[in-house]
Amino acid sequence: MQLSYLFSILIWNSDVAVTPDKKLAEIVLRREADNGNSEFGQQQDISAECMDNIFELLEIGLKTDGENGKELLKRLFYGKTKQRIEKLGDEIVRFKEEEFNHLIVGISEDLYSGLDEFFESSKVDFEQTQAQRSLTLIEPLPKILTIQIQRVKYSREEQRVYKSHDFVSFDKTLYIDRYMDTQEEAVILKRQIKNEIKMKMDRLSKEIVEFGDVDPNGNLAEMIVALELVAAQQDSPDRTETMQVLSAGIESLKTIILEKTLELQYLKNKLTLLYEDMKSIPYNLHAVFFHQGEAEFGHYWSCMWDEEGKRWLKYNDSAITEVQEKEIFEDTTGKMHSVYCLMYCEQKTQHEVLNTFARDEIVRQWYENEMPWVKSKAEVKLSSDDVSGISLEGNLVTVEMEVED
Repeated sequence: MQLSYLFSILIWNSDVAVTPDKKLAEIVLRREADNGNSEFGQQQDISAECMDNIFELLEIGLKTDGENGKELLKRLFYGKTKQRIEKLGDEIVRFKEEEFNHLIVGISEDLYSGLDEFFESSKVDFEQTQAQRSLTLIEPLPKILTIQIQRVKYSREEQRVYKSHDFVSFDKTLYIDRYMDTQEEAVILKRQIKNEIKMKMDRLSKEIVEFGDVDPNGNLAEMIVALELVAAQQDSPDRTETMQVLSAGIESLKTIILEKTLELQYLKNKLTLLYEDMKSIPYNLHAVFFHQGEAEFGHYWSCMWDEEGKRWLKYNDSAITEVQEKEIFEDTTGKMHSVYCLMYCEQKTQHEVLNTFARDEIVRQWYENEMPWVKSKAEVKLSSDDVSGISLEGNLVTVEMEVED
């Protein structure tokens, strides 16, 4: 109820500030909106718990007398996948459709690689035997596609969870045509070619590590260390000849590594060009969630695209600032913060579902027509409460609430 009131007031209030009810802070921090059983101020796990908590709170906050909050969320965030399972040596193919509100991808060089791995065909154990499993997207597609990057991993050696800080690149526009369920021969052929290219790329990457100084135990690294040791032996009679042999070996390995690196880059470009003609289902980047810290602790903030103002806005607790686009897409290698969640909006419907920052009569009229309960709740709340705590700055609405990360 408190979330419903807050959403209503944020849209309908024209005063400078509004104070959220203290009960709302408890709901947000306790995570259990109904009974508050979890520990106060509990750190949200960046792997899955945080996203589940967000959807839970939204569902509660958007609940109305006429419509369940989940139904409204389904129209915006939910999509469907189709799972195809075929037992090896069995002609019977089994299908299963499942709803999702976000996709979880592993750490990869870029977002497409992570999604490729998520949807690609793989062997799985099924009914006490092996089967081939593949996954595709089916309609209806979500209007807002949420993609979570799985950064929390478990170290068996240290027997603890840790956060991967590896950089994952992503684009401003994401095309999901390649992941749609289809029987078109051209698309099926592209997927086969993609799998072949991926296998070659994996092999080349392993070979480069084995040969190169990327791996401290690699051949090149060992030969460089050996060369340094020989060079330090000033009085050795075989020093010159040994150095020549080692130097020649190092140059040979460098040539091999360069050739394999160039071949790997060629395959990456080939993979990119493979889907150049499949760009009919575009999704535009709308929000990026960042996490700074480790698996057990840290701080969150988000950046959202303001379509009307053509700018990126950073939401860091109660502070809202404009940031350069390069800050959104910059390589975070070596830094303590990294992207852990991306939200893309379906391009063809984004103007129908997004109006994140405006609080004007057009927006209010839409809510009055489509969701009349918003105005009624706001009127009830505003008539009974003092107003302070939510500042309106231009088209930006800031909810001032002190919360512990």
